[in-house]
Amino acid sequence: MGEKRTFLQIRAAHNVNLEALAEAAQVPIEDIYYLEAGVPYPQEFVERALRALAALTGEACTRETVGGIYVKEEEEGSNA
Repeated sequence: MGEKRTFLQIRAAHNVNLEALAEAAQVPIEDIYYLEAGVPYPQEFVERALRALAALTGEACTRETVGGIYVKEEEEGSNA
């Protein structure tokens, strides 16, 4: 079917503003902005944002269906 739509494209297509999405996800609005810009975030945050986007748009929004979302690698101790 081609490339996946981005988080921002889905949000814009449904006229969902950043404030409403941040409120639904219970996260700071700045974090949603940075997530849309491609900044990696922990998996728990990404999943929370995607669930909020799905709830507000009625679309299935997962890491498999939404493009441009990056999960930050967990840093568990140093192997140096």
